[in-house]
Amino acid sequence: MSDSEYQKRQDGDKMVFEVTPSTAPKNTGAFALGVLPILLLGLFAWGMHSTSLTIVVAVLVSLFVYFGFFHDGRPRAHKSHSTFRVSSTAIETNGRSFNKDDIHRLIIANGMTKQQLALDHVAGAGNPAMMDSVAVRRGYAQRLSTVANSLDLETGGKAYMLAGGMNETTAYGLMTDVGRVIGLRA
Repeated sequence: MSDSEYQKRQDGDKMVFEVTPSTAPKNTGAFALGVLPILLLGLFAWGMHSTSLTIVVAVLVSLFVYFGFFHDGRPRAHKSHSTFRVSSTAIETNGRSFNKDDIHRLIIANGMTKQQLALDHVAGAGNPAMMDSVAVRRGYAQRLSTVANSLDLETGGKAYMLAGGMNETTAYGLMTDVGRVIGLRA
């Protein structure tokens, strides 16, 4: 897992911020819970010389490998690079310009904590057989939340994301630097 980072550079009277998000952690718990039972089924199918069941097992193992090691469960905005410009009078991002006088505040938000709350109320409630998978999902969601922080600006009763996919240190550093350029207190 690589850490998030940002670069800043002067461009005339504006400071350009380029943010690189963290890579998502691997979901090794889901991999272990899914692959081990399926491999046992595969050994059983192979012993029975069942080609079709062996193919099904191979497909299932492939899916668990993909979701365990390559799938990034964060919201889309937390997976991509972002660039925005800040001057002493405005912040420009995604083709929009926000005037300093209209910005209420800069905040750090976490893109996963809301989803994690919903996950806690879903499958497995009261079913002991499901508790291990729920615990694995909670643990993975918690690890994802450490690299799902975003810097948002609030204006007109709405929040607009400037950059996402950051660890806490990067998000706070970015908020401080942006606040200094535009003259807002975070």
